[in-house]
Amino acid sequence: MESILNFSEDLDVNLFDSIVKTALDSSSSEKSKAETVLVKFKEHPNAWTRVDYILTTSSYTPSHFVALQVLETQVKTKWVLFTEEQRNGLKSYVVQSVIKRSEQQDQIILNRFDIILVEILKKDWPRNWPTFISDLITASQNSSMEVCRNSLEILKRLNEEIFMFGEGNITTVRKRMLQNQLKNEFIHIFQLIKTILEYSKKMNITDKLLDTTLSTLQSFSKWMPLQFIVDTEIVELVVSFINTSHSIACLKCLYEIVKRMVNEKVEISSQESKTVDEKILLINFSLIEFLNLYFSKFGSEKLSALYFNLDRMEQDFILSASFLLSLIYSNKMDLLENKSLKEFLKGLEYLIRITEIEDKKIFVSVLECWSSFVFCLYNEYPYFATSRVSLRRDKYTSILEMLIQALVDKMPRPEEVLVIENEYGEIVKEKLTETEAIDFYKEMKRTIFHLSSLTGERIKSFFIKKLDKQLDGSEWEIKKLNKICWSIGCVSESFSKDEESLFFVDVLKNLLALCEMKVSKDDKAVIASNIMYLVGQYHRFLVSNKRFLKTVVKKLFEFMDETHEGIQDMACDTLLRITNKCPHEFLIQREENDVYISYILKNLCRITKSLEFYQKRIIYECMCVVLQGMNTEMTKKSGVSMNNVEYYKKLEYINLLTSSFSDTNIFQEKIQEKLSELIINRDFVRIVSHVLKSFSLVYKNLPESIITSFQNVFPFLFSMYERLDLIKNGQINSLANKNIILAKQEIIEVFTNVVSVLENLNDKFITKEMKSNFLNNLFQKIIFDYKKSFKDHTLLLLGGECFKSIDFSGEEDAFKSEVFILNTLIEPSIPLILKSEENNDIQTAYYRLLDILIIKRFDSFFPLIFSNSDTFNSIFDSLLYGFICRREISELCLSTILTTFKKCYEINNFLFFQKYFLNTMTNILGIIFDKDKDYGFELQCQILSFLLKICDKLPLFDQTVNNNTFIRNHINELFASTLKNITGESLEIFIVGMFELCRDDDIFREHVFDFRVKVYEYGCNDDLNMEIELVNERKQRIPAGKNII
Repeated sequence: MESILNFSEDLDVNLFDSIVKTALDSSSSEKSKAETVLVKFKEHPNAWTRVDYILTTSSYTPSHFVALQVLETQVKTKWVLFTEEQRNGLKSYVVQSVIKRSEQQDQIILNRFDIILVEILKKDWPRNWPTFISDLITASQNSSMEVCRNSLEILKRLNEEIFMFGEGNITTVRKRMLQNQLKNEFIHIFQLIKTILEYSKKMNITDKLLDTTLSTLQSFSKWMPLQFIVDTEIVELVVSFINTSHSIACLKCLYEIVKRMVNEKVEISSQESKTVDEKILLINFSLIEFLNLYFSKFGSEKLSALYFNLDRMEQDFILSASFLLSLIYSNKMDLLENKSLKEFLKGLEYLIRITEIEDKKIFVSVLECWSSFVFCLYNEYPYFATSRVSLRRDKYTSILEMLIQALVDKMPRPEEVLVIENEYGEIVKEKLTETEAIDFYKEMKRTIFHLSSLTGERIKSFFIKKLDKQLDGSEWEIKKLNKICWSIGCVSESFSKDEESLFFVDVLKNLLALCEMKVSKDDKAVIASNIMYLVGQYHRFLVSNKRFLKTVVKKLFEFMDETHEGIQDMACDTLLRITNKCPHEFLIQREENDVYISYILKNLCRITKSLEFYQKRIIYECMCVVLQGMNTEMTKKSGVSMNNVEYYKKLEYINLLTSSFSDTNIFQEKIQEKLSELIINRDFVRIVSHVLKSFSLVYKNLPESIITSFQNVFPFLFSMYERLDLIKNGQINSLANKNIILAKQEIIEVFTNVVSVLENLNDKFITKEMKSNFLNNLFQKIIFDYKKSFKDHTLLLLGGECFKSIDFSGEEDAFKSEVFILNTLIEPSIPLILKSEENNDIQTAYYRLLDILIIKRFDSFFPLIFSNSDTFNSIFDSLLYGFICRREISELCLSTILTTFKKCYEINNFLFFQKYFLNTMTNILGIIFDKDKDYGFELQCQILSFLLKICDKLPLFDQTVNNNTFIRNHINELFASTLKNITGESLEIFIVGMFELCRDDDIFREHVFDFRVKVYEYGCNDDLNMEIELVNERKQRIPAGKNII
């Protein structure tokens, strides 16, 4: 295999093909060896000389691609290493290959040559190839149509590379130079495009050439100066192709032209503005004229019914037409309404017919237009009362009525609905988790809400009629019912309170009657899910109809006994929404001579008996939400905070809640004594987990519940944890060991939640002594377990929460706590975090703990660790190691390091800078220019700029030179030894620029980013003067008087 690396002999193409085949064969025993040889071949400086021979001799297509990869890589990274003669030879070879492959219509290989040619242009044009554009245009005019077509493809690719996709692989200087040159020569490109379009009217040209011409104009239209649109007949020329076989390319081109016109940022004259409007009116008129003809072929049949029988091109045409109509109507509604209302109404009608198509891509494109359209009409008069004056919406009555049906048919499932019909017609539970789907639903909800405000009685009548048809069976279908109900949920609060009440009662009557009528459990489950969804949306109705609220809640409690998949979940979630929206109703209404919340709490075990543990905890959260409202309720009545009687009433309710967590009291002494036997019982561990999770939930939502737990709960938790530890040290099976870990983690989570709210509690109820005893027990009985044996990330999180939330009573207590955490958590973790693949959770929790200590406890914690050089070196090295870990860890470590440096600078800790300044800077520079680490760049630059800002304010690193000079020399030596591909002059400009631009983080980051692009290729000094000008320009952009630090 290695013989292909001998460039003094002719290449054995058959052997080369064989090596490529082996490298691609996953089952070959020599695959790895073949890959290694190919990598060496690609990296050889003379590999490009073999390219033409491989392409002309080999018949194996993958070998062609390997050869072209070699050529592309050499051009991208080593172009400046070629002699001028070699560069000219390569350019000539690539150009000739492009022409040859164009004539042969060898599209796949031609595309690769086009890419290579564009890469050459990015290096050599315009300085070393000033006539490229004119040469290309001349060749286009004097060659075949295929060569002309490919020339346009090259221009389009060049345009997209330097205006759209070049970010990250081209410096600002080169990008500006290329953009400016392309802008300067655009008139010639424009003239070529225009000439081809005009020529096509007189003479036959190939379809491919005409489509490519339109797509090239489409590409350039993204930035094309407006004058080329308003001062020429280009729009009229493009529009003339709507009713041709090139309609798709025409519509896509018009889309970009319209987008360019409506998004013009530069202020234009009134005449130009008038011309833009005229062009848009022309485009709309011509499009509607063609759509009249197009839609006439369908007769009375619906487009949505025929769409999927159309061929791919016709579907693409409809999609392109919908994009263009949506863009025009979203931005030029006023213009069309005043100047071309007839065509506008017709266009809206066609857009509704397109909206009806069951294609998500199409619907997403038109939804933005409909959202904009209805909001514009709504915004004119967003009131419940009927206006006595004529409104714009009156012009669109029929459109709005058609739109109701179109949007309801497309209504997506709300996040709250968990019961759906799957693709097999089965009724199943499914939670909506995709962010995109949730955002799409919210946009639809807003649109239908505004549409409801515009149509009032008509939309209410529409919904009731649709429900009637579900009842009489004429339109019964689960999918239709769902969409109707989901849409009804969107119009909540779009009517006056009285209108909404009447409407909602009618809706509920129909749904309850429908549920009564259906026999199938699946049907009943779907109807029940819709009732619950609607109840959750119409909370205003519940507040206005207090008696009905209790009826609804009672029904939800019944649904909690329903075994059908998803119903119990929805019942719990709906109750949570109700308690969030109107918690006070549970505090003022009564049931069986008792306050309603008290009645529920006393019967909570019965209510939740059929629920799974996680569902029960949703109900507990509902109760917490209501009890949170007690403070608000009492304050509203009396204008003061709760008195002791009210306070103890609340504690009584909390005790009722916590006592309902389980029939088994896990805190009984007899349970604790049998812990070693019970721990192997999975059901017991599940109960323990549920109870502890429930306490965590209550502590988090009702911090005052902690007060009684100091005596009733915490002692048992400390005791249980110690007993679990003793059991673990004995000879037990793996199941018991797993259960012990789970139980410990739950106890730790409880205490983490307690610590997070402890400081919010009134000192009147929790004394300093109580808090001190609690923390001592927490440290010695729980956290100390980490050092002993239990290396679990939850203990690190608990330690972090202690320092994040607890205000230690004195410096001595704080110091002791920090020493304890250092010895118990931090030092034992350092060996573990270096094995990040095995200890991901520990690694994350460790760095979070360090970050909290640096932010919250710097004044005491930093001197503690800095006083011991071995300890500090280990911690600091672990932070530097974190730079190269996964994104979350890397960014956390960078942030911690930045905070450390800033705080040390504030307290003038110059010894720290002497020891760690250079090492940190070297590490930061290393990771900035590591192409495998493409995250954390902003924080990396912030650290680097901060170090450069302050370096001249620190004691001298070297007594013979000032710090700026010393650091410049250090960076220069560092890069000169590692970046052999960068010229000394270019490196000097970068280093000087860093010092001059470090006062502004954003500008500094741009400067570093440019250099990061350069380090991946061999550079030259061609652009030096422009690089210096760019640094000076960036300096001018830094606001005068901007603080250095």
